[in-house]
Amino acid sequence: TGLPGLKKVKIDGQRFADGGLAENVPLTMLRDRGYRRIVAIDLGEHVVLKSPLLDNLQLTYIHDRQDLGAMLDISPEVLQHNRRLGYLDTMKTFGRLQGDFYTFDLSEHHRLVQRFGAENLRGLEQAAEAYGIDRLPIYTADTFIDLIRERRQSFEEDYQHLREALQVDHKIRSIMSGRLKMLDMIPPMRLAFLMEMTAKARNSGRLQRLPMHLLGQFDLAVQALQALDK
Repeated sequence: TGLPGLKKVKIDGQRFADGGLAENVPLTMLRDRGYRRIVAIDLGEHVVLKSPLLDNLQLTYIHDRQDLGAMLDISPEVLQHNRRLGYLDTMKTFGRLQGDFYTFDLSEHHRLVQRFGAENLRGLEQAAEAYGIDRLPIYTADTFIDLIRERRQSFEEDYQHLREALQVDHKIRSIMSGRLKMLDMIPPMRLAFLMEMTAKARNSGRLQRLPMHLLGQFDLAVQALQALDK
């Protein structure tokens, strides 16, 4: 079970706690019953398997790279969304589809890697996530790139209109001088800001002084969007 927060209970004089406290995937029980090829599905994010038995098992581990939402949210929309993500994650795990946050047929993924490189493709997926591009379809290479360009243009137009309200120039000066340590912007605006700040730092020869922690989850996205411009 995946609910180690449940209270202990007493049955026939013995105390029982949630099994996840000892082993969050019941590999011991399955091994003792003779199973060696096991498919485990992780509904959480960054869960570490607690078992000394992994070396003796052929374990296929299916997990999503993002939070699937509140545990007790069982609305039809959320369930349908997560079932689709589960299908895509399963197909990726078994090598039928490819992609990190987004999904491509094998040939389309190969086209993207050939064109941009594996690292820049991960960055483009970061950018797509920031732009709110739907994760549920299986994309062709051209459709995926066209969507990124379309969303990027739209958000960068919004960003230019909001530059004064966002105090962009002041923020860039404060970051470069070390006075500003954090950015409070919605993802697409933050990505547009980081693109501008990185370009200015490069042009002024101050790229090495750029506080890389501000890039956060968009470190590869900035690099990939720059590659997309070439």
